[in-house]
Amino acid sequence: MRFTFCVLVFAASLALAQDWQQLVGPEGAPEVIAPIEAPFKMPQLDRPVFRDAVFPITDFGAKPDGKSKNTQAINAAIDACAAAGGGTVLCPEGTWLTGAIHLKSNVNLHLAEGAVLRFSEDPADYLPVVFTRWAGFECYNYSPLIYARDCENIAVTGPGTLDGNGRPWWHWAERQEETAMQMYRDQILKGIGPEGRVYGTPEAALRPQFISPINCSNVLLEGFTIAEPGPFWTIDLVYCDHVIVRKLRVMTEGGPNTDGMNVDSSRNVLIEH
Repeated sequence: MRFTFCVLVFAASLALAQDWQQLVGPEGAPEVIAPIEAPFKMPQLDRPVFRDAVFPITDFGAKPDGKSKNTQAINAAIDACAAAGGGTVLCPEGTWLTGAIHLKSNVNLHLAEGAVLRFSEDPADYLPVVFTRWAGFECYNYSPLIYARDCENIAVTGPGTLDGNGRPWWHWAERQEETAMQMYRDQILKGIGPEGRVYGTPEAALRPQFISPINCSNVLLEGFTIAEPGPFWTIDLVYCDHVIVRKLRVMTEGGPNTDGMNVDSSRNVLIEH
């Protein structure tokens, strides 16, 4: 099952009705991470460990009605968790509408059984712009739906669901290539650094990634389902080290450039089940 994520995602996209357990085998995906046997030098990877402290997003004013935007409440829970030394930010059962979520070191964003984190279709909910790498070009753009920069010991875990709600963004695909070529021609080739490559407008049409940690270490993505694709690439690991991605169900049918997984200038990454 290791290093076969492209096959799994493609199969899941073509056969949404197929039981996911049939893809990972009759026994399902094991909890234990087996020793890595790579054909190159690679360390053994362990899940990050978090403090035994739980910060329910409801304690910060989140409402599971699927209509109220919970961006501020969720990020306040993350801030409080990080300030206390880390732990788990809990999304309980219910549908939670939100904009950009920014993880911090030592925080596990956990989606409980029956929890659906549904992302807003309003581009303004992904501003201000953040440093990212858009299809290989460093720039400042709309925040990925779930974002982390320069963090360590972070996680997004299940068994709940992420709904990227990406369809309202997909028509931007017609314009994004022109923007990317313009960035390359008028900025990158002329030596203009990332600080001068600032986008994050509907006119530029650079769609944000779904989950994108950048320059992070000791990262875990495990156990959740992506039931609806986001605006652009689904999981984009940028400049990351020591990453475990396992036991995911990633459904990206229909979206332009909604790649299931991109390991983008990263190392020591395990993807399985």
